[in-house]
Amino acid sequence: MRRYKLSILAAMSALWLPAALADEEIETAPEERTLTVSFIGAPSQDGVMMIAVFDNEEDFLKNAVQYQNVAIDTAGAGQAVFLSLAKTQYAVSIIHDEDENGKLSLGFLGIPKEKYGFSNGAKGRFGPPDYEDAVIDIVETASIEISLGGD
Repeated sequence: MRRYKLSILAAMSALWLPAALADEEIETAPEERTLTVSFIGAPSQDGVMMIAVFDNEEDFLKNAVQYQNVAIDTAGAGQAVFLSLAKTQYAVSIIHDEDENGKLSLGFLGIPKEKYGFSNGAKGRFGPPDYEDAVIDIVETASIEISLGGD
């Protein structure tokens, strides 16, 4: 009798397991997106262009998911390519770090002394723009151009 119960359990398990696996969602790796950021308007080739990509409002301008320092060509332009982006929305900031101190240099009353820009041409009043104003959508690949302003 005991052997009979084990056979029934084994048979039921053999029928149940494939059905359970079929209902289970198979987790796949997220799609990876590519973003090309071009910039124009650097007044000189001094220093580097600091380009940062942010994926949420809380980390905007504090904790980039990716960043690059890019050399500036003789026309005051250049570009960076960001690979392996997992989300579909990002905001980009760019700073012409002429003195290469790793941050936006500020003058009297906190007014920026170096050129800067944001995706979507976003601008803030009395400070940086909101994350929502700078957000861009990336389906698979995206290319944006940021014109430097400020100072």
